[in-house]
Amino acid sequence: MRALAVAVFAASLASAQTAKSLTAAKKAAPKAAPAKSSPVKSAAKATPVAPPPAAEVPAQPTGRALPPPKDETAKDKALSAFLTKLKDVLKRKDRDGLLALLAPEIDAGLRTMVGPNAFFTAWGLSDPNSSVYGVLAQILSMPGVMVGEQYCAPYVSAQFPSDLDRSKHQVVLNPSVKVRETNSATAKVVATLSYEIVQVLERGPEWTKVRTQSGIDGYIPIAYLYSPAGYRACLGKNAEGVWQVQSLAVQR
Repeated sequence: MRALAVAVFAASLASAQTAKSLTAAKKAAPKAAPAKSSPVKSAAKATPVAPPPAAEVPAQPTGRALPPPKDETAKDKALSAFLTKLKDVLKRKDRDGLLALLAPEIDAGLRTMVGPNAFFTAWGLSDPNSSVYGVLAQILSMPGVMVGEQYCAPYVSAQFPSDLDRSKHQVVLNPSVKVRETNSATAKVVATLSYEIVQVLERGPEWTKVRTQSGIDGYIPIAYLYSPAGYRACLGKNAEGVWQVQSLAVQR
């Protein structure tokens, strides 16, 4: 190491002496007339280009979606009035008032039994806090559609494709719902969906992990999804043209 340092110092000293000799020679030489220099235009400085703003994730169609819901109750004033009455009965948890609005042949989902007595048994109406009031109220809070001569809600269940497994899929209930990379409201958005059908991968208390039919995996808050395998209520007219509740059952 020491030898190397000495060698470097010697080289530096020799270089300095050479430079000194060149300087002395330059002073002794006659000065030449300075050449006229032509003006050189300085190159224009490039203006930095700001990166484009991050674009919003566009809608990612899955290929299977339900049409946006429409309010079809406005077509029939009697239906609209019946729904208003039914919702009021449910709000008050009026058991007798609810039984009075049921069709004689109502389907309560018991398969072998129909009618108000079967409905009473299936929903435990002997309990003043029967779950039927909340379930039916939630169903009627969502849009419905006309299916033949019946009004059925929610539309998700009524219009779900028959070739898909209802137990393994859910439907996005709103337009422009963000699918996130993880189950966090601040996570990266990987897709934006409107009324699309998605495959359920995992169910959680607040988020559902889904896969779109285009293969995108992500998380959606449970409030924006509905299972077509859930309850569906259908209303219809009797022979006198009076609206009644004709069925309240789980779809299979």
